[in-house]
Amino acid sequence: MSLEKYESHLVGQFLQLWGRREGVESMPATILNNAQNPFDHWFGDICGEVRHRYFLIEFKQTRDGFAEEAKPGSKKPDRTALYQHLRSDESCRKIARVGHFAAYQEDSGVLAFEPYAHSIAPLRPKMDIVNEILNGTQPWSELDYRAWTFNFNKLYDALHESDLTLYGERPPWLFKRGLGIPVADLEQYVSCMYSHINFYENDKGLLLLGSINPANNELKTVALSPFQMVSELKVKFERMRLAMAEELADEEREKRTDRDAH
Repeated sequence: MSLEKYESHLVGQFLQLWGRREGVESMPATILNNAQNPFDHWFGDICGEVRHRYFLIEFKQTRDGFAEEAKPGSKKPDRTALYQHLRSDESCRKIARVGHFAAYQEDSGVLAFEPYAHSIAPLRPKMDIVNEILNGTQPWSELDYRAWTFNFNKLYDALHESDLTLYGERPPWLFKRGLGIPVADLEQYVSCMYSHINFYENDKGLLLLGSINPANNELKTVALSPFQMVSELKVKFERMRLAMAEELADEEREKRTDRDAH
């Protein structure tokens, strides 16, 4: 029997955990599973919104998978470009740390979550990290080291923080407490994700917004601007909320019909 872990199954595990907490606590959110649709390419596996806190989650079978897709020459040049951009752009790093997460399954079966940008760093003993910093053997970058790691419940609680106070003298204005980012920061972050995108001419002479995959020299196009992508996401969230409201209303109508029948 194969014991291989599949990313789609990890997404299912996440959605079941989320539904259990939401059902018990009646704290509705909007979660989009982006499998088999353009949003997967644009944003990643999961997009979520909890009372104006937006977030993105990427799932991998193991933690090592994130470093594999971010290395030069990988099959996902957009992720490679994003990681290199985050290493040089402090503003985008601040947004990424609280709004873009990596998820993978530990050997115990429990899901682990950490900032996507930090998930690419290798795991090393703390003393090795301290000695490296003190000795100054190479230029320091926060992305060379692991940040925080949460289990599902800690992630869920941080995304449901009720205090929506913002801080910062200039953009990005992040939430003072908890995780997730305001929609303005999401728009800025999506711009960071596609900062490497340029116009390219295809074989028909048309100019398309896209990037060249260095592994096979193929053109990968992105049809929308970052602002349009986020606008599309907001529309999908709203449609999901309306659909869920109708589902609940239909459930109440069935209950009333059953009561009247008795």
